[in-house]
Amino acid sequence: MITLPDTHPSPAVAAALDDLRRDVAVVVPANLDVGRWTLSVERSASLAAETFILEITADQRIAITGGDDLGVIYGLYEFSHRFLGVDPLWFWKDIEPAPLAAFDPTPQRIESGVPVFRYRGWFINDEDLLGRWQTPAGERFLDWPPRATTLAKPSNDLEDNYENRLLQYYTPVVAADTMEMIFEAALRLRANLIIPASFIDIMNEPEAAVIRAAIRRGLFVSQHHVEPIGVAHFAYETWCAKNERAGSPFSYREAPDVMRACWRAYAERWHEVAGERLIWQVGLRGRGDRPLWSHDPEARTRAGEFIASALQDQMEIIRSIDPRPRPPATLTLWLEGAQLIKSGQLRAPDGVTYVFADHHLTQEMQDDFVTLPREPGRDHGFYYHVAVWPLGPHLVQGPPPEKIARTVQAVAAKGDTAYAILNVSNLREHVMGASAWSEQVWRNDLSDTPTFLREWATPALAPFHAELLSCLPELQPGWRFYDGGARTFVERLICLHAARKPLDGVLKEVAEREPAPQISAAADRLAALLKTLRAAEPSVEPRLLPFFRANLLTQTTILHGLYRTVVALLPDKPDLPAALAALDSILAAYPLAEQGRWAGWYRGDTKMGIATRRARVARLR
Repeated sequence: MITLPDTHPSPAVAAALDDLRRDVAVVVPANLDVGRWTLSVERSASLAAETFILEITADQRIAITGGDDLGVIYGLYEFSHRFLGVDPLWFWKDIEPAPLAAFDPTPQRIESGVPVFRYRGWFINDEDLLGRWQTPAGERFLDWPPRATTLAKPSNDLEDNYENRLLQYYTPVVAADTMEMIFEAALRLRANLIIPASFIDIMNEPEAAVIRAAIRRGLFVSQHHVEPIGVAHFAYETWCAKNERAGSPFSYREAPDVMRACWRAYAERWHEVAGERLIWQVGLRGRGDRPLWSHDPEARTRAGEFIASALQDQMEIIRSIDPRPRPPATLTLWLEGAQLIKSGQLRAPDGVTYVFADHHLTQEMQDDFVTLPREPGRDHGFYYHVAVWPLGPHLVQGPPPEKIARTVQAVAAKGDTAYAILNVSNLREHVMGASAWSEQVWRNDLSDTPTFLREWATPALAPFHAELLSCLPELQPGWRFYDGGARTFVERLICLHAARKPLDGVLKEVAEREPAPQISAAADRLAALLKTLRAAEPSVEPRLLPFFRANLLTQTTILHGLYRTVVALLPDKPDLPAALAALDSILAAYPLAEQGRWAGWYRGDTKMGIATRRARVARLR
């Protein structure tokens, strides 16, 4: 018997204790004599925030002392992982904990140490699968004025109708039970921060409920960099329509007073819901994840001036609402932000953390991270992608652990440790990167990839994961040809063949130069890996079989099918039967990863859109 405290005054600690009770019930068989262990938890002001001490004594006591609630929570999950064998990502890897044969830990004392990065968390972004996997908790954009007319327009990924696509991708609010499992996984990996969706309109109750749920679990919350103070262009136009400002342009240049009024209304609501668990995001971007001049060309020559003024307005609003002496706020230097700061056209107000970003093609930090002088007294952090749309990983795991480790080490060496956020998309496909990154931002001492994979995927499965990672070719230095890139090539090829146009740009280069044989050779390697995986499947431990099928068989098939489709469509006279067969192989593999609780996982496949691509190839005949 392992006795846990019955209750706890903190909802966050109580939730973690409930998780531990579930873990104990799963791994400790009823007929296993483990003695009479008792577990106690307490907080101590002598410990640093988020740290813990886990002590096991000879008289069968387990004591967890945390510097705060998060410290206690991390200690509880550490006990579960280390002594009960529960994988921190057990749900998302679909690896159920194995029953214990014995439970008799030796007396010991484990100290967590202090995390390297202050704020560490995940960004649930481009979450098309999560939104439709289970019954959504609600819908967003319902009151957006142009909704009906926008959805009536035809959708084409290569035309400027991105709002139509955004409505298709992001309308469902992820189910509450699903979000709970995301929060639990993040906490098990010692995260303290979540950006829980690509869009959150805090005025919409189902979306506000997501924020409340994250805070109940003890997490800090923040906002997407296209949503300064929580206001994306969807939210702005909806608010204007409801507040007698209908038709006000989404332009700080043309309607600064309206934008300030909207920001204030949203800031008040965000603070009401999130309080002191909120890390503000400030900035000024255009529609979607684009520069402000993408829809307001006249703003381009004065972009630095407009952004600086908007940041000042936003920080004044925040400081008038948030009573904390220094309300934490971040500015993500994504694309034009870094360029404007580097050129001297932009400087954020004091107290705003600069967040550097990696390049969307290479997952290497951009030049501004290397060249931009650090301001004394200003905090800095970073934003990283193990999933990135549209040319990076989405349905297949992304950067190898050694690249993640090298990046985090470089950021830490610069002292940019105030903030670290990781784009994990739908999470399930990116459990490897999420685990490697989360460990690194806490400890900054990740081992080499083979050692990591042996611990993370078991020694039996590690070589297969290593081979899958090695199969992805580099079309340009640092640019690995992930599933998103292959899918974008396929879409472009379909459009060109449908219009009877010749190949152009990078596709012409790929067809005529070295990358084309590179893609073909990679497809051959993946075919060989698939053969190896199928031969190995019967001998895989049953407990690991769902993980093996989802993260190896299915992901390898997705890449193999996409590469084969690209090769089939590259010639002027494409091999349409071969392209259709390749896309069919992907659709046939989806059920391998949709067993048990994962039934219907790919029903939300709108971003890769394999079924849609297949239908469009069929129409080329």
